[in-house]
Amino acid sequence: LDSDQAVKMALAHSAEGILHFGEVTTSAIDAAADKILRGTEEHLAVVRGDTAAVRKVVEETPGQIGELAEVSTMRILQGGEITKAALEQIWSSEYEKHSRKVLKGTDDSMQKVVDQVAALSSKVDERLAAFEKAEQDTKHVLKTTDHIRTQQAATQESLAEIVATLGRAIEEKFENVKALRSELGQQLTEAELRRANLAVELKQKVDSAFKPLCVVNFKVDNTILQDNTMGLGFRRTMQMDNMKANDPVAPWDSIVSGQRVNDDWVQVAREKFLPIRIRGCPVLVGAEGGSRPVSRGKTPRS
Repeated sequence: LDSDQAVKMALAHSAEGILHFGEVTTSAIDAAADKILRGTEEHLAVVRGDTAAVRKVVEETPGQIGELAEVSTMRILQGGEITKAALEQIWSSEYEKHSRKVLKGTDDSMQKVVDQVAALSSKVDERLAAFEKAEQDTKHVLKTTDHIRTQQAATQESLAEIVATLGRAIEEKFENVKALRSELGQQLTEAELRRANLAVELKQKVDSAFKPLCVVNFKVDNTILQDNTMGLGFRRTMQMDNMKANDPVAPWDSIVSGQRVNDDWVQVAREKFLPIRIRGCPVLVGAEGGSRPVSRGKTPRS
């Protein structure tokens, strides 16, 4: 019995405790729910207030935006007009400066071109004058050359006629001497024979004096002589030893022009002679180029 009573009493006490805890829990839950509801209502009130404020802002914003847009547009237009006017003024000023600079540069360039053209024209005039003078000088030289050639031809004809006349006179004299000798026979003296011989020699000298001379080209040849020198030395006379160390030479294998005086010497200029042979070896041989006649008494120029 005691145990059952004790159990029953414990159960009764536990049930009371459970009920009390349930009541306490229910009260706490109700208080928390009320607090939550109150917080929710307050939050909703704030949200409603914010929504109203937002709606007000949204309702007022288009007007403000329009006003701001209108003001901004006016300011932009005013700034554009000011900027346009400033740009036009700057453009006009810079364009005027640039135009003046370009025009000044163009004027300077044109003046420089005009000066260059004038200088070129002056040079062209000088060249033309020089060409005209050269042409006149050339015509004068050609005219003088033709005159000289005419006089030379006439002189050669006169010389030929004189030589022929002298030849005939000498031959007549010689024939007269021969006839006189045949007539006189032994009576012809030695003096007359000498005079006759002198007449013959005179004829030969005259023929030799008026015989035309020619300028001939010669090659300075070292093929046979094989001399270890730079060339053939010029002599001042027709003597092999008449030369000095600093006298000029005709290089080997070069071509010289001169008059052949005799079988041993060629004269190329005044007081300039070359031997035809050295130690029996020929050192001047005929070269291509032909020959040309010259007047007696003149020497060719080297």
